[in-house]
Amino acid sequence: MTKKLIALALLTTINSYVFAERFVTISASQMAEVKVHTTHHNVPSARNYAVIKIAGLQEGCTTGVYLKVNDNPVAMSMVISAQLAGTGVKVGYEPLFKSPWGDSTICALTNFILL
Repeated sequence: MTKKLIALALLTTINSYVFAERFVTISASQMAEVKVHTTHHNVPSARNYAVIKIAGLQEGCTTGVYLKVNDNPVAMSMVISAQLAGTGVKVGYEPLFKSPWGDSTICALTNFILL
């Protein structure tokens, strides 16, 4: 019985994360800034993360989204390409996952689609 309750609790938690993901279509001009924190950043937990400043995101993600550069080289390349080309994108983000360095207005980037 205990195993079934634990499994049910895990499934409920996983499902709540899946349904929290949001999507928004934006123009390149709405990506106000793309910033990368280097290994020399004064906040260790922010090192090797990029922040894409996007105004108007929901669920408290008012500054924008983040991604770990070393773990997501293709996504980072797509972000830079979209910025340079001036093309629109569709951004997926997870409001439940806030920045590792404690800024609750920056949420995890989950998808980045060139339009």
